[in-house]
Amino acid sequence: MRRFRSSEKLSVLIKFLGAKGYSTNDYRFFNSDFPKKDVTTLDESKTFAELNWPVREQIFVEER
Repeated sequence: MRRFRSSEKLSVLIKFLGAKGYSTNDYRFFNSDFPKKDVTTLDESKTFAELNWPVREQIFVEER
């Protein structure tokens, strides 16, 4: 589990997943909203607060 501050940018999450071996070329990352959204389609330069990111969120990793 990894926590991110609301002041951090979405790109930090994408880089973290990449460091764990989940590249955006091979995997898609979905949030736990309904309907699910592909996190990589969101603006990576925005902070979690600007994206109205929930306090608790799970990311699902799916192979392309």
